[in-house]
Amino acid sequence: MIKDKVQKIDQNIYKENKENENLLLNFLRCLIMLEKKLERIARQNYNNRSQYPVLFIEIEQAILTVRAWIECHKIFSGFPIFQTLLAVFLKSITEKVVILIETSRPVKGKKAKKNTFRARQQEQLYKSVELMIGHLIEFKDKIQIFEEPMSDKIEEGLRLNLRL
Repeated sequence: MIKDKVQKIDQNIYKENKENENLLLNFLRCLIMLEKKLERIARQNYNNRSQYPVLFIEIEQAILTVRAWIECHKIFSGFPIFQTLLAVFLKSITEKVVILIETSRPVKGKKAKKNTFRARQQEQLYKSVELMIGHLIEFKDKIQIFEEPMSDKIEEGLRLNLRL
């Protein structure tokens, strides 16, 4: 009887972990697409990488860092601390992207096109960036939390390890 309960708990954890893993893969794909869109915005507005604003470099580094962090810690995706840290990342990255979009203007001599075409193109890019951020938030919210007796102890250990 106890063996059956343990086996059932193991099956539930495996199922939840598999679903969380799929959500995290989608989250990582969306981060890569966001990174590529931001790179496209930068390429359209600046002649070379040395002209990119510092904020763009910060966003790029934050995305790379969070991708590496997710890869290292994805096994803990079922704990509330994981969702909290993802929420903090999403909030900061969203604020930075909004500032970047508001302040990104082409440098002089960069791809002289009609202003209406450029404005339309920029609007499409900005909308797609907003959609991606919305998808990231949606994926984060769908991650399932483990409700097992050991979950609290493991999360407590994580908090101590991360010094939160």
